[in-house]
Amino acid sequence: MGAAMQMHERRQHIRHPAKFPVHAYPEGQREESFGALRNFSHGGLCFSTPRKHDPGDRVDVEIPLVERAEPLNGEVVWTFEGAEDSGYAFSSGIQFQGASKRAHAYVLEQICRIETYRRSQLAKHGRELTPDQAAGEWAERCAKHFSSQDDLV
Repeated sequence: MGAAMQMHERRQHIRHPAKFPVHAYPEGQREESFGALRNFSHGGLCFSTPRKHDPGDRVDVEIPLVERAEPLNGEVVWTFEGAEDSGYAFSSGIQFQGASKRAHAYVLEQICRIETYRRSQLAKHGRELTPDQAAGEWAERCAKHFSSQDDLV
């Protein structure tokens, strides 16, 4: 059985592709480290950065386009050199740790809604928005109707 098949069998959560900017840094250090979110699930996420994060490292990940979100904390479970189309040197996968499932659900739900908004603008109006543009418009038009963290999960 190939490595890809084994990884797929171990996953407990559906992965959702997303291209959002992220800041990923060693736990508690809040240094500036830019990167790109590649995909996410309720169990973790994959991101690309110029910095290598080794398996076992604990990292904090911020998604600046998400309103009122705390950094997500996770443990790096894999890293490889090369990040395909992101332009960054390394890709890493983390499994969420520490913070409540409610905080993770809040961030992931916002990402889903922003992506849905972005895709609907393209399909309905032919407007191709960047994640930054879509997040800004979604926040302006829809965020006031978005539930608080306490209402999720």
